[in-house]
Amino acid sequence: MEAVREVLTLTEAARRSRRSRRQLYRDIASGRVRALGRFGREWLVAGSSLPPPRGRGLPGALGPLFPEVPIGRLDPVREQPMVLARILEGGNREEVRWALRRYGRPALVRFLREDGPARLSPKALLFWGLTFKTKTSGPARDWREAGRRLWGVG
Repeated sequence: MEAVREVLTLTEAARRSRRSRRQLYRDIASGRVRALGRFGREWLVAGSSLPPPRGRGLPGALGPLFPEVPIGRLDPVREQPMVLARILEGGNREEVRWALRRYGRPALVRFLREDGPARLSPKALLFWGLTFKTKTSGPARDWREAGRRLWGVG
């Protein structure tokens, strides 16, 4: 089980995540938010289990990383793997800091383990795996390599 770094009251969690207390109660009941217990009449939750804040789009400074789409059309929650891949592949220090604030370290580590091999270059995958001290599987096999072997070409 993951160690808890930050304990929040439900009131503070609602303020940070921009959700109502009622929605957070539902998230606790469904298991999306990790409840640590009650102290008095207030629920205590793990800060790392909170969903990202609602209603915030991508900052305009990320526009050059997404030349094919207007930056206002991208949903940072629904398209999280693509956003993280573009930031970790070609973003600067401030953009990586924004991603850490927006998604949190556990989400970035999970991305590196699950989606990183398919979405990042081997160089970027190795760099970020070492930076976040996480084991990542090797880079995904190039689909061209499998086709060449299948057809006996090259």
